[in-house]
Amino acid sequence: MAMFKCLQQVQINQCNAKLVTGLDSLKKSLATLGVHQSTSTIKDVLIPAASSISQWKTEEETQDYLTSTVVPTWSTVTTADFSHNHIQHIDESLKLIPKVEFLSLSHNEITTLEHLQHLSSLTHLDLSHNSLTTVEALHTRIGNIKTLNLAGNKLETLEGLCKLYSLVTLDVGHNSIYQVSDVKHIGSLPCIESILLAGNPVTMVTDYRTKVLATFNDRSKEVCLDGAPTSQKEQDTVAVLQAIQKAKLAKEKDSKRHHKKLHAASIADADSADTASTASSISQGIDVLSTSEEHLRFEVEALRQQGGENWLTAFNVRQEDPQ
Repeated sequence: MAMFKCLQQVQINQCNAKLVTGLDSLKKSLATLGVHQSTSTIKDVLIPAASSISQWKTEEETQDYLTSTVVPTWSTVTTADFSHNHIQHIDESLKLIPKVEFLSLSHNEITTLEHLQHLSSLTHLDLSHNSLTTVEALHTRIGNIKTLNLAGNKLETLEGLCKLYSLVTLDVGHNSIYQVSDVKHIGSLPCIESILLAGNPVTMVTDYRTKVLATFNDRSKEVCLDGAPTSQKEQDTVAVLQAIQKAKLAKEKDSKRHHKKLHAASIADADSADTASTASSISQGIDVLSTSEEHLRFEVEALRQQGGENWLTAFNVRQEDPQ
């Protein structure tokens, strides 16, 4: 391909990508790259000489070039389609297409998401029909994404998508999402306009559409679910559900506040009871002391009358032997 130095689009279909020579000569002109049924790794396409390079770095990286081969980036590629291959891992060669905006890795065998953070310009990502079971903290990898296709995987929750604040269109059809609560994680996304859930067990839930739409709160009427816009009847039902939910939350809040007051009152009552008990005990002790003192005074007076000057000796003898 070295003779086509101004070529802007290349499609490689049902051909071993390793056998395609001169592809890297198009790095300064190619805008669209498509490779289908032709590779098991992305590296074999983006670094044709990968088998002969032990260590490599891009031009932008500042590591020690004495031990690493510098590989120029595909600086003009904005669309990369690696769908329908046998790719199992997303390798670090993705950093060689830093300007890519649309990336398709659908219909592969991918189980984990790696190295996507190198694609700062990425806005459209297709990962449909792979073997993904989780997408945790996806915003740390594709924070600027607008369109995301995760259909045909093995996802059970959308929790990892809760901070994709730029997301407009989401396809998670034909996964393993069972509960409406698993959809709530994307309910607060400010830009979401379309979501596809068809083919998930959650669609069998009674009043599925209105319950899912209700998770988007005040934006429910702006969301298109499974290709159908929200009808007026659904909007009315959603409004009722939201009113019931708000009333329930208000009741729970009042109940908690009431329990706190009761708890505080019970503590105050207990403190008062303890104080009263202590006061009573002290009073009883004083009464006992008063009685004892009066008895002692009477005894001393009797000894003084009986013993005369020797009353103190008689008193000490009685104290040592009360009998």
